Amino acid sequence: MKRKKIVISILVMLALLLVWGLIYYNNSSLEKVVQDDFYDEPASILERVQVGDETFVIIDSGDYMNGGLYRKGFFGWKQEVGNAPIVKSFEQEGIRYDQYNVLNLDQSGVIYGFVNPDQVDHVRFTNEKFDLRHNVDTFYWYIVTPFSLSSFDPNQFSIIKKDGSEVFYPFE
Repeated sequence: MKRKKIVISILVMLALLLVWGLIYYNNSSLEKVVQDDFYDEPASILERVQVGDETFVIIDSGDYMNGGLYRKGFFGWKQEVGNAPIVKSFEQEGIRYDQYNVLNLDQSGVIYGFVNPDQVDHVRFTNEKFDLRHNVDTFYWYIVTPFSLSSFDPNQFSIIKKDGSEVFYPFE
């Protein structure tokens, strides 16, 4: 009887280990989890940025750009927070009001978006203590802030065009 309990215990432990292994294998890399999030659409990671215990990821999914916060845990990678997609389309003015998104964390935030690199030199976000900039060399940009971005004044968020002019949110 005691031997039977030991055998059953070992089989249960092996079954649990097998289930964990299958789950972990499917979530073992950020690329696998990102691709699973987009089902049949091809998706590729454009940028990874460590933000505290999480990784902020900018994802290109064809006509759209997405951002999300991912964390690696016991069962592998998992998306913690995601945003609505940003439609990728070049505009003559460099950026539109609907071509950026914000992710808020406990004590920090990430603002990111799509921009026309032929028109924009850098993206700028300021407040009383910080003047944060991202030099534009490709069609996407991001700024990690050491404060929450739940709301901001339009004069805090701007783009600086290649000609040196500064255009403030909502970029009209």
